[in-house]
Amino acid sequence: MVDMPVNGREAAHVLLDMISAFDPEDDDAAAMKLAMGRMNEIGAVTATFDDETDAVDLDATGLMGGTLITLQRLITLLATAHGVDEATTIIELREFIDS
Repeated sequence: MVDMPVNGREAAHVLLDMISAFDPEDDDAAAMKLAMGRMNEIGAVTATFDDETDAVDLDATGLMGGTLITLQRLITLLATAHGVDEATTIIELREFIDS
């Protein structure tokens, strides 16, 4: 098991829930809004506002940690299933993103 803060683990679950609910034939704005609300509730993404400087501080550590662990595991599984190394899988994913 990976040692991860609770909000990172919960963020990974929220990301997987979003993927499960994704429908390319539908407008998923409501699902995205719900997921972002959930990220805020679990503290995966927080924002603070400094009234004196009007500065906004955004902390997405939980979200980034959950994303990192989830992507790493998926890339490992894909690489193993396709009989290639992780670097090749990442290159193919980058090509897909840019296509």
